[in-house]
Amino acid sequence: TGKGEIQLSKSSIVAPSISFNLGGESSAVQSSESFLQANAGNLTMTLGTQAKLELYSRRTTFTPNSLQATGIINLSGGRNLTAAIQDMGVRGDQGITVSASGAECLLKLEKAVFRSQFGSASVLANGTKSLLEAIESGFYVKNSTTINYSASESFVKLNEIFFGGYEFASPMTGGVTIVAGAAGTSFSKLEMADIKNAGTINGGFSATAGMGGQYGGVKMEKSNVTVSGIIKIATDNWGNTEVKENRLTSSTQISISTGANGTCISTPNFNLTAPVVITCAAARPVTNLNNNANVIASIGETIEQSELRVFPNPSSQGQVFVKMGNESQDNEVSVFDLQGRLVQKSIIANEQSISTSEMSSGMYTIKVLNTLTNSTKTSKLIVE
Repeated sequence: TGKGEIQLSKSSIVAPSISFNLGGESSAVQSSESFLQANAGNLTMTLGTQAKLELYSRRTTFTPNSLQATGIINLSGGRNLTAAIQDMGVRGDQGITVSASGAECLLKLEKAVFRSQFGSASVLANGTKSLLEAIESGFYVKNSTTINYSASESFVKLNEIFFGGYEFASPMTGGVTIVAGAAGTSFSKLEMADIKNAGTINGGFSATAGMGGQYGGVKMEKSNVTVSGIIKIATDNWGNTEVKENRLTSSTQISISTGANGTCISTPNFNLTAPVVITCAAARPVTNLNNNANVIASIGETIEQSELRVFPNPSSQGQVFVKMGNESQDNEVSVFDLQGRLVQKSIIANEQSISTSEMSSGMYTIKVLNTLTNSTKTSKLIVE
């Protein structure tokens, strides 16, 4: 019930089943270059309210999986979970789940490989603030892979990620689902780059942010995905969907969309191939044109003239630049927190910086009012 900690270094544990249960107020599991195998059952690690999980190993040909179970592998944390899985193979023959059920979750996967011979892989978080960063990692499973960060402030960033079946010659049968933000949530963001197949995916590929909510953002670039099911990349009301420089192939349908008052960019792409291709089905699509065509945003305007840009975003430098495409017209810029409270207001011209030094970490809404036309544009801002 108090504080618990387990540290393993260059250790080996082999047993029919393995369970670490640290359900107290403060708990930590740290494993470095160790080998854990449940050879007749499940491997579980259950952490408490304030939880830290660090798993590190040097994957080699001789020790490709540092965590193994003939059953299920389940790694879970409580209210505040900080976790890192690095340079490690994780094999759960009946399935793998990494989950956080509390308010905040920070998970980093780097050079992590998840394998399941008969089951699925799931990475789940449903608290208030959740961040997932996955780099150079892979999911190779029999059934399906699900990444579901349903928190109101979810940020999922995937870079150089492979999806496929347990073995290259065997398919993933259930497809890939990636979610940032669920119904009723706002300001969720999903960024994907260099996403690829590793073998056949017989299901679909779905990547969404803020569905059933608002201000979600999805960006997918430089990826190569081929599936038999539907490829769906979407945001909802006031969302921002951006799909560029990809090769996407579906035997069924490709759908790229946003919701009411959202913005959508679907060019340039190298190849979008499917019997049915729906690009930028939105209330006000930004573009659905050929790669070299002018991008039309609204009557008489190109995207450069109407685009609202906020950069750097996420911001950790004490200031961000707000750029409008309306030359030197005055713009009223208002910044609101998640509760809708006004944080600051200023008048700027086409491009000017605003200070974030006194803003707490989190997500904000920037609303820009053109004082001449009385039109407004909004964007989300993440302050780190």
